[in-house]
Amino acid sequence: MAFLNKSLKEIAHRRRKTTRLAITGMLFLSGSLMVSFFFGEMGFFNFSTMRNALKQSRREIDALEAGNSRLLHEIEGLRTDPFYVETIARDRLGLVKKGEIVYEFYSR
Repeated sequence: MAFLNKSLKEIAHRRRKTTRLAITGMLFLSGSLMVSFFFGEMGFFNFSTMRNALKQSRREIDALEAGNSRLLHEIEGLRTDPFYVETIARDRLGLVKKGEIVYEFYSR
């Protein structure tokens, strides 16, 4: 009977040891996954940084597309609208028609 009790104690001790080992392994695995989730290559902090960079890139793309649209409109006006060409020549280049008088006003 003593032999049977000793082996039952050993079995219980081995089960506790196995359980502790399994719990330790699960805790280690859980900890590793948490660290990877937050600090890994595709972790939360890196994801947050990439998301902010994506938003900034989209804002830059929107601004560039608006500028391109404005330039395309200006190109179309320069190709087809003589009044627009005249307006640009007067405003940007300071040109005048023959016979026009130019008055320049200076502030002191």
